[in-house]
Amino acid sequence: MPIGPGDTIKDDNKASSQNKAKAMIFLQCHLHEELKLEYLTIKDPFILLQNLKERYNHQKTVIIQKACYDWIHLWLQDFKLVCEYNSEMFNISSKLKLYGDNITDDNMLEKKNSLLFMPRICSYNNNIKNKVLKNILTDVMSPYGWTK
Repeated sequence: MPIGPGDTIKDDNKASSQNKAKAMIFLQCHLHEELKLEYLTIKDPFILLQNLKERYNHQKTVIIQKACYDWIHLWLQDFKLVCEYNSEMFNISSKLKLYGDNITDDNMLEKKNSLLFMPRICSYNNNIKNKVLKNILTDVMSPYGWTK
C-alpha cells in the first residue's frame, strides 16, 4: 500500500520527504497568518499537528461545557418568537453533537414539551402567557392554515 501525504500525520510514519512537503504545504495553506509565522520553523507535519493539538485541544472542553450550560438554561420565555428559540436550540445541539454528546430529536422534543408547562411560564401574568401560547400555536399550526 503506497504512503501518501495523509500518512505523514501519523506517528512513526515512513513517509518520504516529498510527501511531508506536500502535507506541510497543505497545512500551511489552512493556517492563520500569525500561526504560519509562529510555526514557520517546523518542517514535519506530524510535529506541527501535535503542537496545534496541545495549543487548542482545550477548546473542546470549554465549548462543550458552555453548550451544556446553555442547553440546561434554554428557556422559551427568553425569546420573543418560537423560531428564535428553535434556532438557538439547534445551534446548541449542533455544538453538543460535534463534540460527542448524543442529542437526539427526542431530546429536543422533550425539551420543547417540558417548557410548555414550566412554573416560570405560569408565574408570568396572563397577557404574557397568552402571547407565548399564541406564538407557540401560530408556529405549530401555521403550516395547517391556522392564523392568529
